[in-house]
Amino acid sequence: MTASDTPSGDALELDCSHTHLFRGARLAGPALTGPLTARRVRIVFRDGVEVDAELLQSVDDQRLAIAMPAYQTAAGGDIPAKVWHVAAATHAPTLVLAVGGRVA
Repeated sequence: MTASDTPSGDALELDCSHTHLFRGARLAGPALTGPLTARRVRIVFRDGVEVDAELLQSVDDQRLAIAMPAYQTAAGGDIPAKVWHVAAATHAPTLVLAVGGRVA
């Protein structure tokens, strides 16, 4: 999987429905004018914690994944670094990504 060279100011902000990612969690962001491709993202969790991550795209089959670094929840829970498959659940009027299984 590869990530694009997107400047940090151009990170796509995604709001998470929970305090951490898991299969079934949802990420919501603004509607996109073009296709959803590899880029920097900023995940804003329900507890207010913000984490910079990478949206990756498989060279083979164009599947998307989010590479999350290790971080700490607002309650102090340590979340290890993980990579999750994601898929667009809707594109308009807003972007919604559904988190799938863990890649790593």
